[in-house]
Amino acid sequence: MGANYGWLGTALAAQGYVVAAVDHPGNHAVDPQTVQGMTLWWLRASDVSRAIDAVLADRRFTGRIDRGRIGAIGHSLGGYTMLEVAGARSDLLAFLAYCAGHAEEQVCTGEASNARGLGMQARALQTSDPAYAAELARSGDSYRDPRVRAVLVLAPALAPALTQESLHAITVPVEIIDGLSDAVTPLADNAAPLTRAIPGAQLHVLDAPVGHYSFLDQCTAAGQDRLPVPCNDSGPIRASAHVATVALAEAFFAATLGAP
Repeated sequence: MGANYGWLGTALAAQGYVVAAVDHPGNHAVDPQTVQGMTLWWLRASDVSRAIDAVLADRRFTGRIDRGRIGAIGHSLGGYTMLEVAGARSDLLAFLAYCAGHAEEQVCTGEASNARGLGMQARALQTSDPAYAAELARSGDSYRDPRVRAVLVLAPALAPALTQESLHAITVPVEIIDGLSDAVTPLADNAAPLTRAIPGAQLHVLDAPVGHYSFLDQCTAAGQDRLPVPCNDSGPIRASAHVATVALAEAFFAATLGAP
């Protein structure tokens, strides 16, 4: 959920940026997860576009936003989402083929989801719900939002689901940051091939033990007890990753969008 990235949003806001965060329906940490929210990933890009619409229409921000200088940031599945916003397209068959050889990865096993039997529920819904089946058929559509002029991606997921042709065609600046110890979305299968495929993309790898969850906010003591895996590096490791990421984000957006 968006609140997990308050450390980054507030840092950018302090520099003069207008920052908005998106919670995707059925696919974040607070509301109940749904089959649609957890499996129709490409629709998340539409959520981002609607959020931009809402912010631009909000009278509180009239005159404060330069519509020609809008950037976007996403972490993990959010990184995939922002690449779709930049013009990447999905290929479900390619993703299934990838998972056939990487069955242990969380993006293939569904371990990151709290929805039990997600795959079985999705297959049942495909035959019983015409609207769901229609959205599956549109998975390869373009969700490019031309208002977004620069994209920063943190520890991206689902790289094998994005077509090489669409990645080669991305024209907006893309910068990728990942941790050397990312075991959830391995660098070699996600951030590295994305960097090679996207023209001009830059990759910054933060030294070990920075990992996938290092880009989330710091955990409270209660959070560490309840969620030991995503909170396992909370503390100095995460703080160091945040400092490095904020510096890279500020430099990237200043170079691509201009200083706020």
